[in-house]
Amino acid sequence: MKVTMTGRRVTLKPSFEERVEKRLKKLDRFFDTEAEAQVTVTVEKDRQTVEVTVQDEGFQVRAEKS
Repeated sequence: MKVTMTGRRVTLKPSFEERVEKRLKKLDRFFDTEAEAQVTVTVEKDRQTVEVTVQDEGFQVRAEKS
């Protein structure tokens, strides 16, 4: 799975990136190797939001946590 990470108003640390890749690796059994995952981290005042979108052959899964 190809993982792309974006930080809005925040710099992503290597430890965070490693943890995200480790967790997304668990989803490999459900998706093809050609699947793409987009991870976006947004920080606004006291609120942090992480959005994950996985796309695979016309199928899209999205999750968000604040």
